[in-house]
Amino acid sequence: MSIFFLIILSIAVLHFVYDGIVLPSMRLKLRFQLFRLRDELRWRMRGGSENITGEVYEYLQRAINNTINLLPIVDLQLIVTASRVLSQDVELQRRINEIIARIDRCDSEDAKRLHKETIETVDKAFLFNTGAGLAYLVPLALVYAGFSRLSAVAKRIVLIPELEMERILPLAGPATA
Repeated sequence: MSIFFLIILSIAVLHFVYDGIVLPSMRLKLRFQLFRLRDELRWRMRGGSENITGEVYEYLQRAINNTINLLPIVDLQLIVTASRVLSQDVELQRRINEIIARIDRCDSEDAKRLHKETIETVDKAFLFNTGAGLAYLVPLALVYAGFSRLSAVAKRIVLIPELEMERILPLAGPATA
């Protein structure tokens, strides 16, 4: 029981360190990457090396701003909820698919790259935000692996002939009912 308590305590301490110290730094780095992407988008719109159409500019700026706002909450719950809403709302699906198609049809390779980098940032935020939860899955995976191994041994134990069983476990006599 004390080992179980120590394991739970260790996981809680790791979770605190990750969630309270490491994760905010990682989110800040992602936030700065998004600011860089937004600045580049704005520079290109103002006539940098390549102009981006106003419509695509608005879509990309909205996507980057949404990503900045969602950084702290992009986790499994948000993904599942959004997936459920998107699967039920056909009109929203149609509008999003239309926006994606317009970005893909855009002549600007920079616009496509900025869109791709924004999506990659969301992926990273998801991984970072669910990272602390993985610490809780490790003990569960170890318990599952242990029970799987025990189950495999148990399947073999029941098939051991009685004479061999007495050799393996000398105190175990024939079972009496």
